[in-house]
Amino acid sequence: TTLCYQNHDHALYIDGVNGLTFNNNIIYNCKSGWGIHLYSSTNRTSSNISILNNTWANQNPYRNGQILICGSLNNLLIENNIFYLPTAAGVAVSTTPFTYSNCLIKNNMTYGAVINSGTASGITFSNNIDNTNPKLTNPAAYDYTLQSTSPAINAGINVGLTTDFLGNPILGLPDLGAYESTVATTSLTTYYNTQVSATATKNSCGTGYTGSVVTYTVAAKKY
Repeated sequence: TTLCYQNHDHALYIDGVNGLTFNNNIIYNCKSGWGIHLYSSTNRTSSNISILNNTWANQNPYRNGQILICGSLNNLLIENNIFYLPTAAGVAVSTTPFTYSNCLIKNNMTYGAVINSGTASGITFSNNIDNTNPKLTNPAAYDYTLQSTSPAINAGINVGLTTDFLGNPILGLPDLGAYESTVATTSLTTYYNTQVSATATKNSCGTGYTGSVVTYTVAAKKY
């Protein structure tokens, strides 16, 4: 009996690619494969791959990971993603017979699992947040925006993106996942003082002396 139906349907298949940025995407319900499958049956190396600010949701019940790393790689960056309810881990790593160099998986949030299943020389996991609810608005109805109390708000690292999945501007630190919260935008309003002046007369002079009048001015936008 063939089991190909368990792992042959992928959102994105990467084999021998040089130079790819995959950002601001919603990947959900890959129930018989992986959202991204980094694999080469002929062991061709992929290089300079960036996977940034995406939201991954729901699991393949037969296989581990929403991303599978199963092919030689140079210069891979997986950052600022949300992995929601994967099977065991957000990223699954296969070792033999592949080689990895400068593969960084950092600053991601995983809910219902941890960030990685397996590891290998040349792959570094750092500053990932495991088993933390990102408080998506309504994932059962495929609404993966962030609630106002989401720990994913402002938790990202600047990777050069200026807009989110909907084209909304990213202001300040980016949120994790594909959506920039409106809370982060409105919280950046800054208020300044107008120019204010006041006078004072020195009243502590010695006998026979009269204090002078001094005007003190606070310039606009000083505070």
